Amino acid sequence: MAENPATNLVCLYGYAHWQRAKIDTWRFLRDNLIFGVAIAVLSALVGYFTAPYWAEESKKAMSTVLWPLIFALSAFVLFGVVVFLFNLCAAPFRIYHDDQNEIAVLKKERLEIEQTKPRIKVKRTFVDYRPMMDRENRQVIAQLFFAHAMFINDPVHAVPNAIAKDIVTMITYYTKTGKEVASVIGRWGDSPQPTDPFDPTINLPPIELKIGQQRELNLAMKYPEDDSCYGFHNGNYFQPEWRDPSLRLSEEEYEVKVSLRGPWVDEIYVFLLKNLGKGKGLEIQGKRS
Repeated sequence: MAENPATNLVCLYGYAHWQRAKIDTWRFLRDNLIFGVAIAVLSALVGYFTAPYWAEESKKAMSTVLWPLIFALSAFVLFGVVVFLFNLCAAPFRIYHDDQNEIAVLKKERLEIEQTKPRIKVKRTFVDYRPMMDRENRQVIAQLFFAHAMFINDPVHAVPNAIAKDIVTMITYYTKTGKEVASVIGRWGDSPQPTDPFDPTINLPPIELKIGQQRELNLAMKYPEDDSCYGFHNGNYFQPEWRDPSLRLSEEEYEVKVSLRGPWVDEIYVFLLKNLGKGKGLEIQGKRS
């Protein structure tokens, strides 16, 4: 026979109230033992002084001893029962009150974390026209359009925990239909350029964003004479004229998602990249993540 979830919930709810009433009763009797003993003593005195008036003549001697004890025990038990019933009725309100206090504490702790952790925001997006330099001769061999996003670490409070450390950056390119084209480790503009394909810096290590620091993330590049644009990362430096075939973006629009992950940081930023076509450049703008 299948169990009824509603019945189980009611039983669990009632059991919780019963347990809470037992705990509160025990605490009350423990903390107010002298009060319970005082009631028992008063009841014993009542039993002692009233027993001769209603006990049989032959049992008066025994009544003066037995009935005070019965009165005391009964009063103490009745006192405990009354306290338990009161606590049983009050249990739902106390449980609710405790839950609300716990929620308030958790909210306060979460707020403290939110106000003391890094807060990385997109300060602006922009496209510029930059030279491509020949490594050996240090001469300009071409001019390219580059799309960038400028990020800033702007925490609520300038405390040590607000420094963004060990941040891994991933850039993923999607078509308008949501198809993933490529995903690469993001290149920050101030990172050193790798010197050869075996240079350890080709796989960029996690970065750091100090409090108030701004860093530029490279998102895409385009030659004015090309129809297509290209995603950009350290691997581009070892492709002919920096054109990485695996990052070729031939459509007019792409959605670019930037993931920043590290201690106290787990954010995704979404951008719309537009290829304006042959003879023109790029457009980049932020979207809601």
